[in-house]
Amino acid sequence: MTVHTLSTIPYEDLLALFKRKYGQEPHFSLATHTLQESLRILTQQKLYSVVATYEKQKLQGHVALFQPQSISGNVGYFGFLEASSSFHLPPLWNTLQDQASQWRFSGMWGPMNATPWHQYRTLTYTDCSPFFQTEPFSDIEYGRFLEHRGTPLRFYSAYRTTYAFLVEKTQYAYETWIHTNISLTRTTALTPSTLHMLWNIIQETFSSQKGFIPLSLEGFQQLYFPSLFNSSLYALYILKDGERPIGYLSSFWKDNSTLLIKTIALIPSYQGQGLGNVLTYAVHKDALSDNISTVLYGLIREGNQIRHFPDDYLTISRKYALFYIFL
Repeated sequence: MTVHTLSTIPYEDLLALFKRKYGQEPHFSLATHTLQESLRILTQQKLYSVVATYEKQKLQGHVALFQPQSISGNVGYFGFLEASSSFHLPPLWNTLQDQASQWRFSGMWGPMNATPWHQYRTLTYTDCSPFFQTEPFSDIEYGRFLEHRGTPLRFYSAYRTTYAFLVEKTQYAYETWIHTNISLTRTTALTPSTLHMLWNIIQETFSSQKGFIPLSLEGFQQLYFPSLFNSSLYALYILKDGERPIGYLSSFWKDNSTLLIKTIALIPSYQGQGLGNVLTYAVHKDALSDNISTVLYGLIREGNQIRHFPDDYLTISRKYALFYIFL
């Protein structure tokens, strides 16, 4: 095995390693598209370097260290972590830390593939079911390796087959707010103008969170290109206060009987008032009407503020973490 520090991305080698690990996954094509977009953005960062391990001229391990243009100070990020086996993780990590010390970083966030809009987090628990659409493809060995090396922000995905009670619990919030200046619309197609609106909501909702890296509107539209998502989109629910968009919930078909709720966002000044329950009510009421048997909640951050979303009758299928590493 040889270890290399590179100033350019071994693009084709990394895609080949990614395919060897995940090529049988049902959403491999979409994950590859996301990886390619994030690699393009990696090359635009203020600083970036790649650590790679090779055996017999074949890439066996890969990780990147970078600092985004928007981040000042001495905090870095690592991502694009892939290894054919856990054997390659220690040499990747040791060389990565050496590079971080040379750049005088005091700490680094990761795993993150360029931005949190792309694949980020790593598995720490799995029920071994196939990855769902937009879920980060990850090897649980990465989470085990990082677990005792940093401070985690934790996330999970979970499903429930009993969810009618949510409609009853959230109906009051829905009926209260819907008779004010708050309105709710439902659409079943992404358009460029809709993506622009979602981008604005996300910027305002998540920009103050730890580890957030902005993404341009152009990059957002390329990542969530409508032709990639409209075929599986169940519904997009958009909340407005008058004419101002203030939040949304996106949902997709996972399969013929399972609904995936992927993102729920409310801008900070509207949080903590029960408006998340308006979105919760709408999507679960529609799911009941369509006889959907299972609702899957994807990539929920622990401590989510929206009451009853999710909580009761819940089975956790996956756990993830984003780590801050002190150097």
